[in-house]
Amino acid sequence: MNNNKKKLGLIVGISGMIFIAILVVAYLQWPAHQFMLDVNPSLEITTNRLERITSIKALNEDGREFLEGFEIKDRDLEVVINDLVDRMILTGHIIGGQDNVVMITVKNEDLTETYVEKVNQAIAAFLENKQLEYMILNQGRSDEGDNDDHLEISKGKLALIQKLIDRNENLTFDDLAEISLQDLLNIAEQMNLSLQDLFHGFTRMVQKDYVEQDIDSQDNETTNESNNVEVIGRDKAIEIALEKVGGGVVKEFEYDRDDREYEIEIYFDGYKYELEIDAYTGEIKEFERERDENYFSGKVIGRDKAIKIALEKVGGGVVKEFEYDRDDREYEIEIYFDGYEYELEIDAYTGEIKEFERERDENYFPSKVIGRDKAIKIGLEKVGGGVVKEFEYDRDDREYEIEIYFDGYEYELEIDAYTGEIKEFERQRDDDYSSSPTSRTTIGSDKAIAIALKRVGGGTVIEFKYDQDDGEYEIEIKYNGREYELEIDAYTGKILEFEID
Repeated sequence: MNNNKKKLGLIVGISGMIFIAILVVAYLQWPAHQFMLDVNPSLEITTNRLERITSIKALNEDGREFLEGFEIKDRDLEVVINDLVDRMILTGHIIGGQDNVVMITVKNEDLTETYVEKVNQAIAAFLENKQLEYMILNQGRSDEGDNDDHLEISKGKLALIQKLIDRNENLTFDDLAEISLQDLLNIAEQMNLSLQDLFHGFTRMVQKDYVEQDIDSQDNETTNESNNVEVIGRDKAIEIALEKVGGGVVKEFEYDRDDREYEIEIYFDGYKYELEIDAYTGEIKEFERERDENYFSGKVIGRDKAIKIALEKVGGGVVKEFEYDRDDREYEIEIYFDGYEYELEIDAYTGEIKEFERERDENYFPSKVIGRDKAIKIGLEKVGGGVVKEFEYDRDDREYEIEIYFDGYEYELEIDAYTGEIKEFERQRDDDYSSSPTSRTTIGSDKAIAIALKRVGGGTVIEFKYDQDDGEYEIEIKYNGREYELEIDAYTGKILEFEID
């Protein structure tokens, strides 16, 4: 009896342990953390407590287009982040030669330094490896005041747009919702809004070469280690500089430890100001002002609008290069479409196409040849009829070489194997031509080739020739890595010779 109780107790204990283990596994794998990634595609990424991706959700139209065809191959957080950033580079949302801005928004209650830092490091390391300029903004948010009317946008981007609208009542949500994060920051800059004005709460900035700093609370406690004298700090130095200039946006800030001074660059009202301020006394040691040639008080149309204008002009294609030329205030766009390379220059403020060039893309190589039948059809239509005497596929030049006899003339054509373009066309008198009718009729090239392919079992015709003297078709076929040569009677269809190389 006691043995049965012991066995029962053991079974219950083991069952309980298994149940607890199942609960622990379920707890670890259940969705736990969520953050939003904004460039212009806005994505909502959810992970579990093991930092494995459980889902990726598009928050706007660009996001849906971006995720189309995307598959999560490995659910590891860093691997998926790398795949997403790489895809953004391939689709032109992150581009070389310009500042790229990425914003990570996390709910305050979900926010942990380690978690966000891991996302930052994954993005920064990948972009550093690609040698691209970037800035990563981190911010926390609460769900208070979330507006369900704007479901086609991330909460982080919505908060940024709302600050711009609050500052300028002429702006609307519809105007700003579809433009990129970089363009939003450009508009803020024109309105003399700094990052401190735009972001609050938990906010950090990570720039190229992985320089990390808080936006809201810079280090104002730096000391001179040799004499323990406190520096005035970044905020005080900026305050002094802005008072001297009269306002503006701080574009560069650097602490020169060797000279013990702050070097500050400010843009304001069409001018660039450079100041050097003593880091310990606050004295302005140097002050320079020069006209900002890039200054323009209007509003840029933005990357997406510029690309849309370019693609509509071209008729479609793939954007290979995109660059914003601040000196000329224009977008320079390079598009590849249907074998041609297009270069456009678009006014960044009016959207006017200032320059448009098209040239043949020598590296263009479609994925599929037009095929023998299509090539012969093109050749016969060009000539007006006739008999195909020779047919050969030149792999080196990627073209079909066709010889046609028609109405006393011999025609030689070279046809691009991928586009069907007739690259060369020659005609000369056929000295052997006789207008007298013949009593015998050949089976024709199509019938001869069908007989040859049936004999081989399949394959591709790489050479075809009609030997009029011997009254036979000479055909060469490639199939399963081997080459077959056949001679077929042009009148009876009988296979006269069959060889395998």
